[in-house]
Amino acid sequence: MSNELLDSFPVHRFEITNDGPKEICVTVDKNDRLVETLSEITETNMISYIKLFGNGLNIGSQGEVNLELKKWVKMISNILSKGFVLTIDYGYEKNELSQNKISSGTLQTYRNHCNGFSTLSKIGETDITSDVNFTYLNEITLNHGFNTIQMINQKTFLESLGFNNLLERLRNLNIPRQELMQNQFSMLELTSTKGFGEFKVLIQEKDTFTINKDLENKKKKFTSDLIDVPLMNKSNIDLLSAKYPHSNRQPNTYESFYQ
Repeated sequence: MSNELLDSFPVHRFEITNDGPKEICVTVDKNDRLVETLSEITETNMISYIKLFGNGLNIGSQGEVNLELKKWVKMISNILSKGFVLTIDYGYEKNELSQNKISSGTLQTYRNHCNGFSTLSKIGETDITSDVNFTYLNEITLNHGFNTIQMINQKTFLESLGFNNLLERLRNLNIPRQELMQNQFSMLELTSTKGFGEFKVLIQEKDTFTINKDLENKKKKFTSDLIDVPLMNKSNIDLLSAKYPHSNRQPNTYESFYQ
């Protein structure tokens, strides 16, 4: 099982030009500043990827190629002779790329939980991520003996495992109201359709012969009553206070979080 692993892999960037796709590289200008420049693509796997997924992209469109995926899948396949692989991450499928829905690329930078920084500034102090191409990942895993059982979003996945039951049990706990709101807010973030709830959950198997029907039957037998309601501790980020810093001084506004 991995959670937000693949988005952290290094990627190659490309841009579609009138002369075909070019690789976006980094060089130094006359003022000794790091700047981007376009160069010919020499990596054959990168060329193959763009031919497969870049058809229809408009001039000026940018994208990323994760060449490390094949190495990772091969490693997992060598380690796992029989079993399951659960991949949770944010990403897209081929149709979203071909329809130019992400024509400016998906590379993002984060620092202190804020994004929008230049990839060439604060080097070593920012996290750089890019969305996962799940269509590409699916094709690679298929070539290494894995079969996809199901791919759904995180909201649907968690709700099928009793998320709403856990949420209701949380609300019935005898804990201080502020603590209740902090925990509830954080739990709801996991299924929010404006955030984590839209993460993709890819469920795959290798030599278990499990199909989607089998998986759904297992989910029906599972009960979240067997799990203790997870509560925040000091190692967790208080998302409610981070997003609404005055929430602990405005108890009358708490009811809105139940909606």
